[in-house]
Amino acid sequence: MGVHRDPNDVPQQFDDTVIRHGRRPDKGWIASDVAERLPGLELVHLRSPVTVTTRSPEWAKQRLRHLSTSVRGIDLLRTNNSEAPAAYRELFRSVGRNPDDDRPPMEEAYFERLLRGGFQHIGIPADALTITLAETGIPIWAVDAGLISGELGIRRSLAGEIPVPRGMDPDITVGHLVVADDHGIVAELCREPRSLRAIGRETTDVVLYSIKPRAVTQMRIDEAFWMCTSMLEP
Repeated sequence: MGVHRDPNDVPQQFDDTVIRHGRRPDKGWIASDVAERLPGLELVHLRSPVTVTTRSPEWAKQRLRHLSTSVRGIDLLRTNNSEAPAAYRELFRSVGRNPDDDRPPMEEAYFERLLRGGFQHIGIPADALTITLAETGIPIWAVDAGLISGELGIRRSLAGEIPVPRGMDPDITVGHLVVADDHGIVAELCREPRSLRAIGRETTDVVLYSIKPRAVTQMRIDEAFWMCTSMLEP
């Protein structure tokens, strides 16, 4: 599991001085009306091999326990003063979401940690995504690469795009921002992927993707993807 294989070799908190490693993610497409409304918004993605597990390896359990003990209630209140969480709060406001009620990814993860008493460990790749989010503030989502057609991008949802089978996922209002491929909606912006694109036990490759607000530096995105893929790739 890359730099995390040895449970005693626990990576330190994210540091801007760390030299970038690994492959840089590619940029997806942005619909012209979205680019005009939200200049600087990007979708970045990277394909990675993965061994899906429903039980967490010991290094993941140890890292999540460490992160759990380092998060306090005051940290939830302070998250919006940090670069990445503040950028996602601003993005949520820009798309009509109230970040105090509809929490951005890192704030939601911290809130769930306080509610449950710790970050949950449920297997790979979920644990790697949680660790990356908690350490860098950058949310990364993963979908089964075999269920993706073409390149990922951001556009507005269209009339008639109904979840199939109906009722599996929350409805998406026409005109909302979504991540999409050639076949249709993959996820609502900054939401979990739709059920029909989800990772399963037979998944061998994933497409990792993240939404990059204008205020987030490319270095933070690169480090988040390096951290995540180092936990996934053999």
